[in-house]
Amino acid sequence: MQKDLAIKLKEEFPILFGNLIYNFECCDGWYDIIYRMAKELVATSEGDRLQVVQLKEKFATLRVYTNNYSSEVNTIIKKYEEESSHTCEICGTKENVEIKGNAWIRTLCTSCHLAREKDYSLGWHEPPEK
Repeated sequence: MQKDLAIKLKEEFPILFGNLIYNFECCDGWYDIIYRMAKELVATSEGDRLQVVQLKEKFATLRVYTNNYSSEVNTIIKKYEEESSHTCEICGTKENVEIKGNAWIRTLCTSCHLAREKDYSLGWHEPPEK
């Protein structure tokens, strides 16, 4: 995720995201999902002490790991992880989204998939070696 978006999330939700181990390991397209999830998480009874310790893309969906495993928190996180599987990681659209890839699978819309085939720098991780 671009630095400015990560800073916005950390500033608005300092307790929730203040102790991330590896920062936000996903593309900008999931920013809105993460923002809405954060608002819901801080509104829970554990919101004043809940901390996300890792947030990343894994197997083409959002993965969120916290210091608290209550059923309320897990239900909220699972809802947004599921939503990420239908949302383009790069642009955030929900139209024409598929899970694509071989070694590294990604959740991409048709446009971002085609653009990424031409320019592997699109997205957050390094292009495969040739």
